[in-house]
Amino acid sequence: MRPESAILLVTFGFSGLLMIALGVPLVRRRVKPNAFYGFRFRDTLADERVWYDVNEAGGRDLVRLGVLQFVGGLPLAFVPEAWLAPSVLILAAVVVAYALAMAVRSYRMAKRLRAAYDARDRGNRPA
Repeated sequence: MRPESAILLVTFGFSGLLMIALGVPLVRRRVKPNAFYGFRFRDTLADERVWYDVNEAGGRDLVRLGVLQFVGGLPLAFVPEAWLAPSVLILAAVVVAYALAMAVRSYRMAKRLRAAYDARDRGNRPA
């Protein structure tokens, strides 16, 4: 194995495992609303129900992204040298695109859930 392949394998592998490790507590709803960790949007911080729902779904996406990055990085050890740079760029582009889609999906989900919970709460108030 070439040294650059080993470095890429470790980099993609470690960052994939890190994403998985960060996603699992979110999926398990173990992370309380805070200013440092989780999907922190105005709507998630304003309502705990939205926080837990969005962070559970976002945590699942984060775990999937970590698996994608970890598994996608494994073949880099075996890619011919001429294909190494394009392979890394393709994997990086896929990871970035997935991360952006995950953020947009989580943001939209937060907006939708907040509106739904607010409407439900207004409907449950006594006259």
